[in-house]
Amino acid sequence: LKLVSNAEELIRVFELRSKVYTDIGYQHEFPDTIEGLNFDKYDMNAAILFYETNKKTTGTTRLIFDSQNGLPTEKKVSFDHIRKNHNKIGELSRLIIGNEKKGLNLEFKYLMQGIHTLFMNNEIDITILAIIKEHYKLYTKFGGSSIIQEMDDYGQLGHEMYLLSWNPAEVSKFFQKVFL
Repeated sequence: LKLVSNAEELIRVFELRSKVYTDIGYQHEFPDTIEGLNFDKYDMNAAILFYETNKKTTGTTRLIFDSQNGLPTEKKVSFDHIRKNHNKIGELSRLIIGNEKKGLNLEFKYLMQGIHTLFMNNEIDITILAIIKEHYKLYTKFGGSSIIQEMDDYGQLGHEMYLLSWNPAEVSKFFQKVFL
């Protein structure tokens, strides 16, 4: 697990995003900025993690720090009420596993461990994330999460979604055992 620290690593992350989003049909909602490279303006205010296996990038995610650009999901839902109750918020997004299998694979485990570390080291009060409704059962086991809003879809992804808040300081014993 690594934090992106140079242009080569960043390009490999953008390539993985593009490949996976093309494969699962998310290109309409999250189009490539340059063909084969998936990035957006929020990457400039994000800590981007990636997982590497045999020198190949196989997973990635990012923690976007709140800024004057806001957060990506604010295009769908206002976060004004969240900002009133929390000093420092962030958004977890672009959680991508290249070779997704059933169950908890190593990429997911280490990415979640890394995200937790980023949250804690940056004193973020709460993070926001949009998940597919089917994944909610797993995320409830993490502790410190609650549904902010149910969404029929996130744009045109074709899935019912939940918008969650997650307080990483309140993780469950399950999260501690599995991820930390």
